[in-house]
Amino acid sequence: MNSKAAPSKPVAKNPLLAKEDVGKGKPCTFKLPSDGFAYGKADRKDSEGAKEVTSSWAYHQQSKTTASKKDFMNMNKVGIAKGAVNAKEQAKIRKEKDMRVSQEPKHKPKKAEVPCDVAYGVMNRPSTPIKDVISNSYGIYAEMELQEKLAKDTQKPAGKTKEIKPTKAYTLMQQKVKNVETKNEKLDNFKMKKFQKVESRVKAQIDKDKKKREDVNE
Repeated sequence: MNSKAAPSKPVAKNPLLAKEDVGKGKPCTFKLPSDGFAYGKADRKDSEGAKEVTSSWAYHQQSKTTASKKDFMNMNKVGIAKGAVNAKEQAKIRKEKDMRVSQEPKHKPKKAEVPCDVAYGVMNRPSTPIKDVISNSYGIYAEMELQEKLAKDTQKPAGKTKEIKPTKAYTLMQQKVKNVETKNEKLDNFKMKKFQKVESRVKAQIDKDKKKREDVNE
């Protein structure tokens, strides 16, 4: 029996050509470090720990004032006043007289005079009067106000009702309605000219019956 293990199959360098065994994932085609290797970025150790921060205090150091920029506007004015027109003459004047922009503020802030006994912050809200809340004094006060308002409203004299003047459109509409009504009445009582003087038979019969009754009663 041969004790040597069977040689492993060579892994393809192309991940697309690498074949996996049954029930296993695809083998890695890249060269990776050993199993104990830690991936990621190493933490940078801080020189100051919690002990140094709590036990010592780093005071603020004022930043150093940097040199101000050259004041080319004033240097050009000085050069023109001295008759320096060329670039060489201007450069010569700038070397002789170095002018810088002033870093001092143009408007100095005024110091506000604050009294010693001033109190800063927002004033606390006054405490709620629990006694008035429990005794319903606010409800009684609101009821009294409502009664006074109702009494004032009832005592007020009734104002005169304003007469509403009809508009032009309204008057024209009323006239049209009246004209339509009169036309309808005329149509209801329409008769031909030759029958206008002729009374209806029903009315004539009623008049005859009435006369007979009067004669009988006499």
